[in-house]
Amino acid sequence: MQEAMPRKTKAELQAEATFHGLLVALVVAVVMTAVVFVLSPGMLVVSGTRDAFGFDLSRGQMWTFSIVVAAAYFGVLGRAIRDWRKAGGVYLQTCLCIVLVMAFAHYGLEASFPGRLLGYFRAEQVEDPQTPGSKSPAPNPARGGP
Repeated sequence: MQEAMPRKTKAELQAEATFHGLLVALVVAVVMTAVVFVLSPGMLVVSGTRDAFGFDLSRGQMWTFSIVVAAAYFGVLGRAIRDWRKAGGVYLQTCLCIVLVMAFAHYGLEASFPGRLLGYFRAEQVEDPQTPGSKSPAPNPARGGP
C-alpha cells in the first residue's frame, strides 16, 4: 500500500515559491553580469561613439553593435596574436580592465559618465532635461538624480 504524501501548508508553498523566485533572480543577475563583462569592450566603443558623435541608436541597436564590435575586437586579437587561447586571455584581461576602470570612475571618483554610458543599454530611458531630444537614464531617486 502506498503512503500518502504529506501535504504542504500554504506557508511552506509560499516559502518555496519565494526561494525559487530568488534563485531565478540570482541566476538572471549572474548571467547579465557575465554578458556585460564579456561585451564591455563593445559596449564602451558603441556608447562612446554615441556620445561623441550624437548618434540616436535604440537599445536594441546598442546591444547589437556592441556584440559586433566585441566579436570584431576578439577576431582582430586572434589574428594578431595567432593563438586563440592567448587572445581569449588578452580579451578577458581587457574586459576586466574596462570594468575595473569604470567601477573606479563611478564609485571612487563619483563620475557620471559610467552610469550614463551603461544607461544607454538599460530599458529606462527618459528625455534629458538639459538637452532636448536626447535620451539619458531615468533619474534614480536613491542617488538624487541620473
